[in-house]
Amino acid sequence: MGAFALSSTDAFTPDAAQDLQPQRLHHWLDHWVRRQPDAPALQDERATLSYCALAGAVDAAAQGLREAGVLAGDRVLVVGENCNAAAVLVLACSRLDAWVSLVNARLSEREIDTFLE
Repeated sequence: MGAFALSSTDAFTPDAAQDLQPQRLHHWLDHWVRRQPDAPALQDERATLSYCALAGAVDAAAQGLREAGVLAGDRVLVVGENCNAAAVLVLACSRLDAWVSLVNARLSEREIDTFLE
């Protein structure tokens, strides 16, 4: 299941596309929270999140990043596996207007360090 997939009840028409002119990734989430807050948005082996639950997790993560000092324009390196938490962090960075790089946790410490240099 994709994070922003259309459900079988949604038609992606040119008229609908005019309403979907996102400037940032989190704008897609905001759109689907308004349209289908209880529909499934993300699923990993631990949990399925509705759009509303995903938005709440994104807001909480954005607040945590803000409290950690992340500002608009900052770069954030997320080291992790493919999971809901990684998607939440990507969307939280979008909400803060921060740049995110997502790298696989299976990289060696030396490989990850190259991103930080």
